[in-house]
Amino acid sequence: MANEECAHCGTLITEWSTVAKRDGKTFCCPNCANAYARSQQAPDEVPGARS
Repeated sequence: MANEECAHCGTLITEWSTVAKRDGKTFCCPNCANAYARSQQAPDEVPGARS
């Protein structure tokens, strides 16, 4: 497979057994795929910020 970077963290994907795909994007692992999905649901959310 071609060298590809994770759509969330930018890590070069060298191990394809952990790859997850979502919305036509390639992620290095399910955690990055879930983080991407979460950021799409709440794009203005700031981690750790409290009102």
